[in-house]
Amino acid sequence: MDVKIFFFILGACNFLTVSSRPPFTEPVCGYASCPRWSSDPETINIHLVPHTHDDVGWLKTYEQYLFGTRKEITLSSVRNILNSVVNELLKDPERKFIYVESAFFWKWWSEQPDSRKIQVENLVNSGQLEFIGGGWSMNDEASTHYSSIIDNMSFGHRFLFSLFGKCGIPRVAWQIDPFGHSREQASLFALMNFDGYFSGRIDFYDKIKRVANKSLEFIWSGSDDIGPRSNIFSGVLPECYAPPKGFCFDELCHDSPIVEDPTSVEYNADEKVALFVEHIKNYKKMYLTNHLIFTMGEDFNYENAATWYDNLDRLIGLMRKFSPQKINIFYSTPSCYLLALNQANLTWPVKTDDFFPYSSDSHSYWAGFYSSRPTIKYYERFSNSVFQSIKQLHAIAHLNQPDENEVVNNFFHAMGILQHHDAVTGTERQHVANDYSRILSEAMNSSLSLINRAFSQILPKETNAVAIYQHFCPLLNVSECQIVTEVASKKIAVTLYNPYARGYRYTIRLPWDGSDFLIKNSIGQPVNGLVVPSPPYLKSLPQRSANASFQLEFPVNLTNLGFVTYFVEKQHQQGLTADRFAGAEQMQGSEPLNAKGNGFIASFDAESGNILSLTLDDGRFVKINQKFQWYAGMIGNNSAAAFRSSGAYIFRPDGSAQDFPETPKAEIVKHTALFEVRQTVSDYIYQVIRVRPDSEFIEFEYKVGPIPISDYVGKEIITVFDTNITSSDIFYTDSNGRQMMKRIRNDSAPEPIAGNYYPINSRITIKEESKPADGLQLVILTDRSHGGSSLRDGSVEVMIHRRLLHDDAFGVDEALNETGIDGRGLVTVGKLFMNIANLTNSNLLHREHAQRIYMSPLITFALYENLEEYINDYKTSSSFLSSDFPDNIHLLSLEMLNSNEWLIRLEHFFQSVDDPTGHSKDERVDVRKIFPNKKVQAVRETTLTGLQDERSAIERRLRWHQNSSVDLKQDGDNFIDDFIITLKPMQIRTLIITFES
Repeated sequence: MDVKIFFFILGACNFLTVSSRPPFTEPVCGYASCPRWSSDPETINIHLVPHTHDDVGWLKTYEQYLFGTRKEITLSSVRNILNSVVNELLKDPERKFIYVESAFFWKWWSEQPDSRKIQVENLVNSGQLEFIGGGWSMNDEASTHYSSIIDNMSFGHRFLFSLFGKCGIPRVAWQIDPFGHSREQASLFALMNFDGYFSGRIDFYDKIKRVANKSLEFIWSGSDDIGPRSNIFSGVLPECYAPPKGFCFDELCHDSPIVEDPTSVEYNADEKVALFVEHIKNYKKMYLTNHLIFTMGEDFNYENAATWYDNLDRLIGLMRKFSPQKINIFYSTPSCYLLALNQANLTWPVKTDDFFPYSSDSHSYWAGFYSSRPTIKYYERFSNSVFQSIKQLHAIAHLNQPDENEVVNNFFHAMGILQHHDAVTGTERQHVANDYSRILSEAMNSSLSLINRAFSQILPKETNAVAIYQHFCPLLNVSECQIVTEVASKKIAVTLYNPYARGYRYTIRLPWDGSDFLIKNSIGQPVNGLVVPSPPYLKSLPQRSANASFQLEFPVNLTNLGFVTYFVEKQHQQGLTADRFAGAEQMQGSEPLNAKGNGFIASFDAESGNILSLTLDDGRFVKINQKFQWYAGMIGNNSAAAFRSSGAYIFRPDGSAQDFPETPKAEIVKHTALFEVRQTVSDYIYQVIRVRPDSEFIEFEYKVGPIPISDYVGKEIITVFDTNITSSDIFYTDSNGRQMMKRIRNDSAPEPIAGNYYPINSRITIKEESKPADGLQLVILTDRSHGGSSLRDGSVEVMIHRRLLHDDAFGVDEALNETGIDGRGLVTVGKLFMNIANLTNSNLLHREHAQRIYMSPLITFALYENLEEYINDYKTSSSFLSSDFPDNIHLLSLEMLNSNEWLIRLEHFFQSVDDPTGHSKDERVDVRKIFPNKKVQAVRETTLTGLQDERSAIERRLRWHQNSSVDLKQDGDNFIDDFIITLKPMQIRTLIITFES
């Protein structure tokens, strides 16, 4: 077998390698491999942790870092790091090393001969080489969706498990470089059965407080709803993840090596010992136990590992020989350090919130990256929805050939890399961002073959029927679909696969030429549709090759976890009495215009098109003013905190938000099925506001860019919703798309705007805080991650786009001046969705609609000749579920493991406060009744990554004492009872289902 070919056999959770023979020694990895430490309370145990932090793309691309190309940027080569580290570990069994990023290790492993693989297996089984974290990449925690985080970690862990068994499964999460940390991430790590979670970056002021009261280590309560199962011991490292000053021994460092020769004029051993003892004293003031961790490594360190280990060996020897205090120093790992803390048997403080926003000094709030590079943020989110459909189709169609598995595998690889904290964050250099887009594009393009194979199995009613080739239009969001626009005389079958486990009404929009059309549903019945002129901004988008003058929209009834096909052709439909065309006309007059939605009437200014108010069906009236504004990016020389520039990482506005001076020019499209206001806000901002009578949400579609810079001022564009809702200084943002986090505005922050910005992955809300029972709530849903805030009572703002002319001096060394394919400033197109309703209804709506957005349907197009023949030969509608899931239960994942086993994740996606008497109650699901025509033989529950038995994993977790009445190990989960599971609010349960053949 060619070891460079990487096939992930989902069924066995194994990656094929040529080296599957057992190692030479019995495994003594993990906690069993920890060195001995002193239990003497007067002795300080020093855990030296050799490590490297290898960004999966940042200044160089993923493969440039791997192979060491583009040396003019940096010399870093991960291949050399791993080669060098293995060589040095083999020289001394006391030496240890940890590795984190599975994406790099996989590529390196594929090049190794059998003899090398056996050496590495022995190093892993002996505990010398330990995997920490182990995700495909070290994911960001602000701009990532929980679905993608789970896939990223699961894919990395499966790979490591396939190579090294239980010794490959990490026990400690290692998030040393992400720019702030989320509560949901802590909860997910706990559900993955990590015993601990170490981080490097927390807020500047928060760290000062925690150092003062020795609370850098604590129990992090990951969820109010899940309880102890979501708790995890967490620690903040003393130097972020760097060595103490004077003790970086890498070739990239400038610290002097240790010289022990007393006859040399370069002798510095005494000085080094004294300095290290001083560091120990300082660290001891920060932590509660007599165990201290020293992170001995940095970015891309250990390319010449001998320089590190030679000096660390010398340091250990000198400290053991000459240290004036009781100090026990040794090579260690984060797992061993965690075990030592556990054995200290202390009571730890508890944390229930998160670590956002992160600031590294008084003027450097890392809140800009929440919105940087908005197009790659959308591309990642859109790709995730496609990926969920791909995994489901792979299973449903039983596509288990090696090349079919490889398609899924490649998509896992691409999505895992995009979760990296310098990928989806937008904090990479431009050529690296281009490479990330390439990686996603290649995964997307290769998936079309699997889509076609799946539909060739699923669609035909007879096995010998000819497969119909499906086309995919990834640019449908900008009304680009060549099969629709270039084959105008053809008949097109539009198939929508819904990966969501509930059916719902969906409106599809296609590029179109002319006003004639004929639409029929899956059983050949006519469907009303509507043609409208394309919004003018679409004509100027550089990524569009077609120039369709119109758009055709029509309603689709999506089936639950299944597909439905509609038929479209350019032919007039006889006997259709409803209007078929709605033109755009200039708005004029003085009286407001009203539009009816589901549950409200929206009122718009007749001249500007600005929304003015909402009147709810219960008679309540809410004033609204939505507008665009911009911040000027601060220009500084970065020589000190006060002179920090706004950049890819940092949001630092130079003054308050500024209005666009002109009143928007507006036109209107009116139809019984659609009310649309089209606004020209400026020469680079265009907006379409849509109200549909069957939707509870108002849709705000925007086009922003190219942002002008001819005045040499960088600009950060926001949209603002001002209302008369009495929200006080409180607002809420989601944590990675799941639980909502309460935010309290801090007007005394050194940077009062940036200091109150938080990541938005799916929604931001404000509500009438004085009316908890029946008060109103405003919710804004997003189609990608953004930053946002509520900077005054009743107001919400979301940052849409950023273009800056100065670097913020945090390593990228490149201004966030992103351009499009035409060389002009980047244009971003996106959507926000607004709803105002009473609190309970609003919670139900935003939970449901957020799920629909991130698991949007996969839409494909095929040509056909005769409708009757198509319906006779092919299925036009099918669900792969027995029935809709309960309203509070979501099918988060569906993957094929082998021909008889599937992995599914079920989640209760309501919090207990959302609807206490209804949807927030516990829900029971009978696994046998999920999939029709498939008989369940067995079901077992695993941890979130799908590798460990859940019951035994809980029993194996380390027990911690916290300063509350709840112990971490006490767990209220009920396990599977006669194929029936119960899900509590916010709970995710991972199941391996075995079907009868």
